[in-house]
Amino acid sequence: MEEFIICLPVADASQVKTARDGAQGFFSGLRVTSEDVEELKVIVGELCMNSVMHSKDVEGNYELRIEVNDSQVSIFVTDYGTGFCDCEIGLPGTEREDCGGIRIGGFGIPLISQLSEYTHHPTEIGTRIEAKRKITYEK
Repeated sequence: MEEFIICLPVADASQVKTARDGAQGFFSGLRVTSEDVEELKVIVGELCMNSVMHSKDVEGNYELRIEVNDSQVSIFVTDYGTGFCDCEIGLPGTEREDCGGIRIGGFGIPLISQLSEYTHHPTEIGTRIEAKRKITYEK
C-alpha cells in the first residue's frame, strides 16, 4: 500500500490548493495516468473545500489521507467540526447561506459522486468522508 497524509488548517481555504498539489505529486510519482490525476485532484479539492466550508470548526485542522492498493484508491478527509447531515443538502444550483453570505451551491457532492464512490461517515468527534475509485497507471 502507498499512502499520502497531510493535515491542514480548516480556517484557511487557500490551503486546499496545497492539498490538491500534494495529491498531484503523489499520484504522478506513482505513474497514475494524467486523466485520472486530473479527476482525483477534483475529488481532493471538493472534499477538502467541504471541510473548510461546512465543518463549523474555526480553529482545528482537517486530515487528507490517500491510500493506494494496486488499482484502487481511497481518499479520506476527516475534520473535527459538527458538519452537516447528507439529508440537509439542497439541490444543486440552489441558494444557500454559507460563510457569512448567500451563494449558489450544491455541486460538490454530486460531482464527487460522479467521479467516485462517495461515503459520508459522521463520527462522535467530527466527520470522515471517503471517496473510492479505480485508477490506471501509465504504461
